[in-house]
Amino acid sequence: MKTKAIYLTMVIAIMSLTTVFGQAKTEKFKVYGNCGMCESRIEKAAKLVDGVTAADWNKETKMIEVSFDSSKTDVHKVHMAIAKAGHDTDMHKAKDETYNSLPGCCKYERAEKKRKTIASISIKETLKQKKLPTELNQSEVYCFVPKAGLEPARP
Repeated sequence: MKTKAIYLTMVIAIMSLTTVFGQAKTEKFKVYGNCGMCESRIEKAAKLVDGVTAADWNKETKMIEVSFDSSKTDVHKVHMAIAKAGHDTDMHKAKDETYNSLPGCCKYERAEKKRKTIASISIKETLKQKKLPTELNQSEVYCFVPKAGLEPARP
């Protein structure tokens, strides 16, 4: 009887650890900026998202590595928080007034994206051609559609 109880306790503990560690996720993506002040602002914005456990932006590569609990947040929310702080990502462009309020050393050349906005039917066709998932929930649309070189239509 004691052996069964110990065995059951061990199985439950292992299952709990698998669940906890299975939700940790790390993503890398481009964030535009120039200097140490940008680095502080970008990392702070990312870390303020509930569920983000770490954020490290490299000013040479312009890439951020973000670790987060996927049961609490997703990469789309991190992109939005960084854009709200004034820095463009490949998924979200910061509002002009927010970008314009950045210090001069933090301003970078903002390129207009030459993406076309298309209807959702065309999005599915393009995703299919690029061998990306076609059945997407709202947060996945903002993840996979840019990878296909498209921009989702916004209301």
